[in-house]
Amino acid sequence: MMQTTDPFTVWFLERVKAVHGVDLTAMTGSPSQLVLDSNRAVGEAK
Repeated sequence: MMQTTDPFTVWFLERVKAVHGVDLTAMTGSPSQLVLDSNRAVGEAK
């Protein structure tokens, strides 16, 4: 998606950068990262 140049994608990437300050075209590697495992936290809070 980040390599696509169709008008909607260009518009969408510009909006994401303007609103969130994240330049999705500059990302490399996997954009996903587990920060908190809520299933484990809920299971331990008995």
